[in-house]
Amino acid sequence: MRATRLAAALAFCLGVCLSLWPAAASAHDFWISKVQAEAGQPPVLTLGYGHNFPVGEDVPEENLATRFQGFTIDGPGGPVKLERGAETKLLTSAKPLADGIYVAWGEATPLFLTQSTQGWAIKAKDEVENPLASNLSAKHAKTVIKAGQGGGDLWSKPVGQKLEIVPVADPTALAPSGQLKVKILFQGQPLPSAKVEAFPSEGDPVSAVAGNDGVAELTLPRAGWWRVMVEHSIPYEGDRTKADNELNITSLAVEVGS
Repeated sequence: MRATRLAAALAFCLGVCLSLWPAAASAHDFWISKVQAEAGQPPVLTLGYGHNFPVGEDVPEENLATRFQGFTIDGPGGPVKLERGAETKLLTSAKPLADGIYVAWGEATPLFLTQSTQGWAIKAKDEVENPLASNLSAKHAKTVIKAGQGGGDLWSKPVGQKLEIVPVADPTALAPSGQLKVKILFQGQPLPSAKVEAFPSEGDPVSAVAGNDGVAELTLPRAGWWRVMVEHSIPYEGDRTKADNELNITSLAVEVGS
């Protein structure tokens, strides 16, 4: 009887730990948002890291060197590589913006995150004692910005992220209580039943569930920046001693006008 109760207690604890996995695994958010996007001026964007959306926090140098390397802004004239700005949390380009719609995006280098009886570690499953669960965490981010008079439909074109949020209508034209319609793609294909959440800089989030076509519609009730997020987990396709699953987390930052 005692052994049975002990086994039940351990199973309960394991279930609780695993239920907390998604929140813990995505504890350091990742996004890109606009600081400056004036026609005739170089763009300045936030490399968002941490929890201070949309302003961001200083990114640790070790993360800049190992995790945040490739960022691109695409618009009239073709794609341009974004470079680090004066602060670690800023991205910019020497090329001034022309009038038009731009899409900026980037990736965080995937890393292993393992939960054990001792807590969390940025290590593979076979590198910790008593592992409970382990993910390869892959994060993607993008934003759509308007310079000058704008124009064009680049916002509707996928950039090729493994998990991607693609607007169905121009997100730079959003007004309070407007509808943001997006399509969720995983490996280039619509992702049915994806849960889509939008987090404002202040206030409560809103959510929707995508249909069979991968399309979801959200009502964004207030002006300001919103971070639209989707998570999708699949069994890890590599060495299963390293991780159980691959967790993709993607974000699209949009600004609702006043």
